[in-house]
Amino acid sequence: MVNGMYVNWLVSWVKKETINIQTGLPFVLNDIIIPEYRGEVEDLLNAQ
Repeated sequence: MVNGMYVNWLVSWVKKETINIQTGLPFVLNDIIIPEYRGEVEDLLNAQ
């Protein structure tokens, strides 16, 4: 089961194009390592 607050936080990072400190580029779906979270974030972004 995924943490809804964490998913919403990740969605906000993708939408705001927050800079990923590891890559120096805007945060994107592929930066999310755990597939379950990546899927939930993708679903929320597609629903908006």
